[in-house]
Amino acid sequence: MTSAQATDVQTLLGAPLQIGPLQLRNRFVAAPMERNYCTEDGSVTDQYVAYLAARAAGGAALVHTEAGYVRADGKGRQRQLALDDDRYLPGLRALADAVHDRGAYLGMELNHGGRTTQQAVSGHRPVAPSPIPCAVTGGGIPSELDAPGVRALARAYGDAARRCREAGVDVLTIHAGHGYLIHQFLSKATNHRTDEFADPTLFLRLVIDAVMHEAGPDQAVGLRISAHEGHDAGLSADETFDLMKSVPLGRLHFLDISAGSYEAGEWIVQPGEWKPGILAPYAERYRAAFGLPVGVAGRINTPEAAAQILSSGQADFVSLARTLHADPAFPHRVLSAAPYRPCIACNLCIDELHQGRPIGCSVNADAGREHLRRASQRRRGKARVLVVGAGLAGLETARLLAERGHDVEVVESADRVGGAFRLAAGLR
Repeated sequence: MTSAQATDVQTLLGAPLQIGPLQLRNRFVAAPMERNYCTEDGSVTDQYVAYLAARAAGGAALVHTEAGYVRADGKGRQRQLALDDDRYLPGLRALADAVHDRGAYLGMELNHGGRTTQQAVSGHRPVAPSPIPCAVTGGGIPSELDAPGVRALARAYGDAARRCREAGVDVLTIHAGHGYLIHQFLSKATNHRTDEFADPTLFLRLVIDAVMHEAGPDQAVGLRISAHEGHDAGLSADETFDLMKSVPLGRLHFLDISAGSYEAGEWIVQPGEWKPGILAPYAERYRAAFGLPVGVAGRINTPEAAAQILSSGQADFVSLARTLHADPAFPHRVLSAAPYRPCIACNLCIDELHQGRPIGCSVNADAGREHLRRASQRRRGKARVLVVGAGLAGLETARLLAERGHDVEVVESADRVGGAFRLAAGLR
């Protein structure tokens, strides 16, 4: 990248952005990403606080947690963040305080898993618009919600929004994509009702009512959607767009565009061979039609890809999950034209998520270990260290030691560094 190109990138991505009552300091948003960093009852841990604090310190303007479940029967993973009880407020406040202390806003994604949940995980039989099982998560047949039950669930979103407001959360994102409960009402594949909730957008409209009623005047409220479901039986891009025309989006402050469902998970978490920014053309359509600030996700792992999306008018901000998992300081590094650690979309993080383990990262050994590193940095003293071998482990060891102020020398018998990991370094 030339110096002129770097300046253009910095200008685009470093510009502030107004979303509702809030002004973001730049265009980098840490997207919601499940991490398995909570306790099994959904409580926030020191690990979670330190992880989000690092992303805020790294320069993101808005840092989201993962999708938090608004009611106990909506819990999808053993260590998912809970929003269904006031006893979780102290942990949520700790997250907000840590992010605020580092100059960023905290965002919370409100969600219910619907048919994607499992009784073995939540302790409750799954509920859904229609009794259609989700084979991807085990195939249990969910109970069909009756109309009063649907309305009660909409109120649960409002209750969660109230807790978030009391905890100091700045941004509420209603999750209406990825095959979760709201998306199940929207989709012709999963909503086979004949009552009033056969109207695919009614439940979403009730959720917006409930959340907006509880949101404070200083909070921004937005909507995350899947631009399409990604499989033949689901909603196409045109069908989704037409549905959104009947949703009161003007009451909201922003949209965030993703894609996919559980039956097409590759659209939710794109593989490494897919084009960076692959979802940006879908976002452009919403930005032009609805007059709201629009963000977009989808394998945006380089400054050039992010800047192209903004300069072309496809979106107003970029939603980065794995990119900031790999390098929490990606925003600061981009805005100062410094080298950064790229996400290679190997999806180790996703593999570990599905196995119930706290997620790590192939290229960032510190990911999820920020709370441990903080303790090690308190140690005093300086040493001279010889690291034998310039493979991935040797280089990372040398880097960490040097960061802690030690004198480090690395020796390698081969004519190139990287060891057995050199092949992966070419993947972008």
